[in-house]
Amino acid sequence: MTRSKFFLPVALVSLTMAPCGQAFPADLEQLTGAANFRDIGGYRTADGRTIKSHVVYRSGELSGLTVSDRHVLSSLRIRYEIDLRTGKEREEAPSQWGENAPEVIAIPVGESRNSSPAASTAMGFAGLKTAEEAQRYLQQATVRIATQGAADIGEVIRRLAQGAEPALIHCTAGKDRTGVTVAVLMTVLGAPRDAVEREYMRSSEAIEQQLERMKARERTGTASGFLSLQPEVLQTLLSTKPDYVEAVFRAIDEQYGSFDAYTRSGLKLSASQTQALRARLLEP
Repeated sequence: MTRSKFFLPVALVSLTMAPCGQAFPADLEQLTGAANFRDIGGYRTADGRTIKSHVVYRSGELSGLTVSDRHVLSSLRIRYEIDLRTGKEREEAPSQWGENAPEVIAIPVGESRNSSPAASTAMGFAGLKTAEEAQRYLQQATVRIATQGAADIGEVIRRLAQGAEPALIHCTAGKDRTGVTVAVLMTVLGAPRDAVEREYMRSSEAIEQQLERMKARERTGTASGFLSLQPEVLQTLLSTKPDYVEAVFRAIDEQYGSFDAYTRSGLKLSASQTQALRARLLEP
C-alpha cells in the first residue's frame, strides 16, 4: 500500500462534563514540556458502560519533559509508551522520561518507519494561503490517517486489548494521528459519535501550548518552518473541527460499507480481540 505524507502539527484539554451530564475525571496536572496531555477515560458508551479512567492517556511528543513533568508521569505508573511517530521523528525528538521510562511500542501510523513526515508536510503547508485552504488540506489529511493508516491503528488497539496499560498514546502534536487513533478506539469501545467528537475537539484548547512547543523546537532547528505560515493558516492547522472527524467516518462508510466492516477488514480486529478490548477498558 502506498503511503501518503500526512503528518500534521498540534493540541490540549479542558471539558468538565461528558455527554448526558456525566462528569469527567478531575483534569490531570498539565505538563509543561508536552502539549495536549489528558486521560481519555470517563466517556459513557452506548450500552451504558464507561471508559475506564487512569488506563489510556494521550499527548503530544515528550522531548521537552521537565523534572516536574516526569514526576507527574511517574505517579501515573504508565507501563507503555505507544509512539505513533516514525523512526526519524523519534530520532529528532526523543522522549525524555528520565529513569522511569516505560516500555516503548513504536507503531508509525500510516507512515514508513524511517520517513520524515514533518519536513514533507511543511512543504505542503507552504502553499496554503488562506484558512479555507488549510481547512480543506487538514480534512483530507485526517481522512487519510484513518484509511491509509487503518492497519497501524488496528495494531495499537490489539496492543491495548492484550493489556498494554496504563498506556500513553502520542505522536508529535497529539492532535492528528493520536486524535484519529483515539476516535477509532472510542468507537470500537462503543462510544457514541457525539462523545467521540467531544474528545477530538478538546485538542483545539492546546493551541497556545502547542505554539510554545513549536517555538522551543524552532530553537533547536526541528520546527520545519511552521511558524513562518500566515497566522490564520497556522491557527487553522493547530485547530480541530467536527467536520474532520465527520469526514473520517463518512470515508470509512464509503470505503468499507460500515464501521463494523472497517473494524474487520481495515483494523483487522477479530471479534475476540474487540471483546477483550472492551473487557479491559470498560467498566459498568
